Amino acid sequence: MFFKSPIARAIPFWNTLGKAQPINKKNVQQAIEETLIPTPAVTPTTLNGTTTLTAASSLCQQFTGTASGHSVVLPNATTLSEGWIYEVWNFTTKVLLIKDAGANVLTNLRANSHTVVLLRVNATSNGTWALTYTLDNGNAFGTELQITQDNTETQDNSQTTWNNKLSLTTPTSLSLGDYLMNFQFMWRSANANRSIDVRTQIGGINIENFQPFLSNIAEKPLISGFSKLSNISGVNTLTFDFRVGPAAGTTVYVSNARMFVWRIA
Repeated sequence: MFFKSPIARAIPFWNTLGKAQPINKKNVQQAIEETLIPTPAVTPTTLNGTTTLTAASSLCQQFTGTASGHSVVLPNATTLSEGWIYEVWNFTTKVLLIKDAGANVLTNLRANSHTVVLLRVNATSNGTWALTYTLDNGNAFGTELQITQDNTETQDNSQTTWNNKLSLTTPTSLSLGDYLMNFQFMWRSANANRSIDVRTQIGGINIENFQPFLSNIAEKPLISGFSKLSNISGVNTLTFDFRVGPAAGTTVYVSNARMFVWRIA
């Protein structure tokens, strides 16, 4: 019989309360049913404030609503078995904070997305949790990807005044998270052995500032750079500016400029 197998008896199954039970002679039928029938998701909750989960909470949580500033607090990890899993679906229009029992933020779960939370270590009340992050409804882009470009050639001959080439303003609907900015441009100089002064900013604060150098006027290199933007949301103005480098008395030209911003966490 199946329940006589020592291997089968050693493998736990998850009961309807989300607790691990070893398979034995008396509950083998229940084990089979629990394996075949997944724990149903809890009825969607209209989020209002903080929702605190316990060991008796459903393993699948759904949240709806339009208010902001709300969170889900995971149970005291010492009351759970290691390997315990919660799945949280955020169907609200706002960011949902996932916290451990000590109110430490584990992730900012944006609108229309979900995460799976796995308890790795239950030695303390906060526990050690691992999380996956999944976009729902194929919503990998939308407001989470911003692009601007200008292919025309713009010139500048000043060492003191910045010439703005690109500006990108993110929408109010941009959800809280970490983003990666990539900027690209081609440039040339009217004189050999010259440099161009380049900067990128967010809200008037410098992100990058550097000076590519050209030794030959025939060159027109493509320059590309990456910067991480941490914990931004809503409206942010990003700019890409340039001017003549340290050696005066020349004109520099910038063309084929691009700026990309996309979510990474």
